[in-house]
Amino acid sequence: MENGMARMEGIHGNFCLCLGFASAARGKRMPGIRASISQDSRFFNFLLWKFTFLCVMRIIAGKWRGIRLLSPPGTQTRPILDHVKEAVFNILGAKLAEPGRIPPCRVLDLFAGTGSLGLEALSRGASFCTFVEKHRATAGRLRENLQNVKAGELGEVRVADVLKMSFTQPNPEEGWELVFLDPPYDLARSFDSNTPIWRLVDRLCSEAVLKPDATVVLRHPRKTDCTASTFEQLQLVDQRSYGEMTISVFDFSSVE
Repeated sequence: MENGMARMEGIHGNFCLCLGFASAARGKRMPGIRASISQDSRFFNFLLWKFTFLCVMRIIAGKWRGIRLLSPPGTQTRPILDHVKEAVFNILGAKLAEPGRIPPCRVLDLFAGTGSLGLEALSRGASFCTFVEKHRATAGRLRENLQNVKAGELGEVRVADVLKMSFTQPNPEEGWELVFLDPPYDLARSFDSNTPIWRLVDRLCSEAVLKPDATVVLRHPRKTDCTASTFEQLQLVDQRSYGEMTISVFDFSSVE
């Protein structure tokens, strides 16, 4: 989501500022500051390490724990920080199985990016994941990530526009049990009736693609109004905010 991207861009901007600051000092253009920076560049190297650590996406638990995820150049993807992802899967684990685990369910990862959420679910026990990403370069990296964990048979990547694709399954028994919705910022500003995400959720619920007891996880800006009455066919069961980001968890089963 864009708020995650904005945070990463802020980190990038701050890093570049500090990098220039350190470089200038080391280059004797700021002699008063230069004295405060170690001659062996430890300060400079720390900045570089910190920025790299914050930007690296990885699988944080399960059978593929620690494996880094490839991402395309540019700003197409919307990174989710490790502590937020960990919190999301602790919520799901407690709800669906046990903390840290996911039952062998079918997962749908929409606006998938490099597949961080879907791959995390597979690593923790999900049986299959369908990833949907409209940008071909990003989808290509997603396929590489699947290959890197040798999970080609556990997932499929669809290059499609989530807002336009059909979700109808030829076999209703193959409905999805866990859905990740991570729309970009311009789509997540409002979930009012007849907005793109509202219509998307309505289609997911009406096209017989979700199994009874399905869980929907929506990531959105904290300032976006998302309440128990936002989506007619979903019931809000958990909602938590992390900085400027909110995770809303919904049940499909208990809606009449």
